[in-house]
Amino acid sequence: MSIRIALIAMAAALGLAQAASAESPFPIVVKAYEAELRSMRLPGSTNGTLSFKPCSDCDYMTVRVSPNTRYEANGEVYPLADFRQALAALDDRNRTSVTVKHHLESDLITVISVTSY
Repeated sequence: MSIRIALIAMAAALGLAQAASAESPFPIVVKAYEAELRSMRLPGSTNGTLSFKPCSDCDYMTVRVSPNTRYEANGEVYPLADFRQALAALDDRNRTSVTVKHHLESDLITVISVTSY
């Protein structure tokens, strides 16, 4: 019985080691960025593009949005027009966190989430 437990433990350890290795069998599907609100150029339409800087020294990235893109502000989901108005009404843009989720295979922005502190 103790050999069986040892083999199970070894198999579990090897599985965890493989998952943690650089050659993970799990592909990266979505990449998330933390962006500055002041460097974002919001889409004008639901089939437009979002431009943002993934870091302060980086060049702008421009990625398409779709009608399925979700626009969130402080935990609430908004249509694009209302989202733009909510961001325009923010008092302190320096106390705002922005997360952008980019689906790599479709090359679309799936979520833009803004949180004020």
